[in-house]
Amino acid sequence: LKPEIEVYTNENFQDKTEQLDAPACNHFELIFDAFCGVVLENDDDKRVEVYGKILNQAKVLEAMRLSAKENRKVNIDEIN
Repeated sequence: LKPEIEVYTNENFQDKTEQLDAPACNHFELIFDAFCGVVLENDDDKRVEVYGKILNQAKVLEAMRLSAKENRKVNIDEIN
């Protein structure tokens, strides 16, 4: 996937939009490689940090799923 990145800024009450060019890559492969790297490390603190990030991402995805299904705003705190 080739990401589309737009940076919005405001200087002296002037809105400015800038397009950034980023190379295409397989984001799932990068995430999987990073995850495997952490699992293979002997750093328990890093593992806990990564696990927390993965859990938070799963909560966001579940909130999005519920929001679409129930047609309402879902607070992340609702997700166990």
